[in-house]
Amino acid sequence: MARTNLKLTLRNFGPVVKGEVEFKPITVFIGPNKSGKTYTATLTYALLSLHQMHAQLAERLYNENLPERLDGWFRERREQILQWLENVVRRWRGVDEDEGKDWQKRDVALLDSLESLVTRIEQYVKAQIERFLTVRIETLFGCDLQGLLRRRSTKCEASLADDGAWLNFQFTRRSVRCESN
Repeated sequence: MARTNLKLTLRNFGPVVKGEVEFKPITVFIGPNKSGKTYTATLTYALLSLHQMHAQLAERLYNENLPERLDGWFRERREQILQWLENVVRRWRGVDEDEGKDWQKRDVALLDSLESLVTRIEQYVKAQIERFLTVRIETLFGCDLQGLLRRRSTKCEASLADDGAWLNFQFTRRSVRCESN
């Protein structure tokens, strides 16, 4: 499917102080030498390569035994999960409310544990995306991210939007941050 509303916004990236590009089916960069044409095109390529990252991340998660870890988490809580499901069925059928209060305490503990697991997975995936983009950009440009930060700037920002989806990539001399929807 063709991209219809691809837009890149940059700030403090290499020679680019501030810029915005709306990509069309054919987009040509024209400008003087050292104005940021190659930087902009290369960064766009790196950000668009996230589909490749998804395959690599899935492989990495598999290689790091995430399925086995999740299986272990569910096995450890098997009884809790079964009791929780039984409670859901009882409530659905309208069983005694006093008994339901004990179930609520167990529900909360199980849901808190599950929420903690989901949060850890989200943090892990976010860290892997940030790592992938950092390595990808450094490989394409042949230098570390600090070398791409505009002189006297403390932070670089790049944002890529495409028909409602977006990706923000920011880095400073000490940290990298990536967010998407």
